[in-house]
Amino acid sequence: MARMKIWAYGKNKLTNEYINDDFQNRKKTFFIWEALKIKKNNNSYYKNIVFLSTQSDESKRQVMEAVKLGFFRYSNKGQRDDYTGSEESLSHMIAIHALSELDKLNFIIGKEKLTIVPEDISTEDVKVQFDNGNYYIADLICTYKEPQKLIEKWGNKIALEVKVSHGCEPTKVKDFQDFNYPLIEITLKRNMQFLKEINKEEFNEDDIENYYLFLKRTFSKTIYGKILSNHVIVDRGKGVVNCEERLAIEQKMTLEMKRDFESKLDVLEFEKESAIRENKLLRKENELLIKEKRKVLQEINTLKNQSLLKKIIALFK
Repeated sequence: MARMKIWAYGKNKLTNEYINDDFQNRKKTFFIWEALKIKKNNNSYYKNIVFLSTQSDESKRQVMEAVKLGFFRYSNKGQRDDYTGSEESLSHMIAIHALSELDKLNFIIGKEKLTIVPEDISTEDVKVQFDNGNYYIADLICTYKEPQKLIEKWGNKIALEVKVSHGCEPTKVKDFQDFNYPLIEITLKRNMQFLKEINKEEFNEDDIENYYLFLKRTFSKTIYGKILSNHVIVDRGKGVVNCEERLAIEQKMTLEMKRDFESKLDVLEFEKESAIRENKLLRKENELLIKEKRKVLQEINTLKNQSLLKKIIALFK
């Protein structure tokens, strides 16, 4: 669950207006290393900036503070419904942001390659709530436009989780599976983590920036992932089928299969009874033939024992 960030918007305290990026004609995103450099080199300018979270809904944005340990922290933790008080590692936070800036997600899942072309990778507004009342804060929510086969299978939205030391809880995975929400877990191996933080060595804003650039280069080539939720049913006309609809479809299919099986049993039973009746008829016909044969043989024997005159008389009767 993302509770702290390495990026933020900035407002001018005097004008209460967002600070814009002159090159990209949009709100400027301040990375934590940029904020810390401004604080070190131009403290008067730094004090004129109010840092804000970057939710798409402006009403949800909150004031953040730049912390020398390498992240922005919410000034009022109590306002965050997903805040638990635990600290996240820089490896985790920086990996999330590096992934969010990619134009392609080049996954290796097991021995298979999977390339996803995102439309948007969100690090904000990533709350996923299910019909059973449970909700989770994903690390990233990705909507995508390719590959088409995956859209037909999953819909065009997936949740992404970054695993540093602990993977997703079994209850979380089960909910994502039960409610047909695709989920991929991305593993950050030790050699890809921010080693200065792990080894409790001193680091500065340049170290953080260099680590971010390293992760972005690495992820642009290969992302090692594991699919944790993989069985979404999609109706091309209506979109993703929810859990209740999926169960109804499965029950209907089961009922139809049962009816089909019972119908086949009825046919087999009828064929069995027909065969039995035919067998009885054949036995009766065989018995009649045997009786007729015996009768003919008796008549032949009777004729053999008669005199010639009696045979001639019996012949013309």
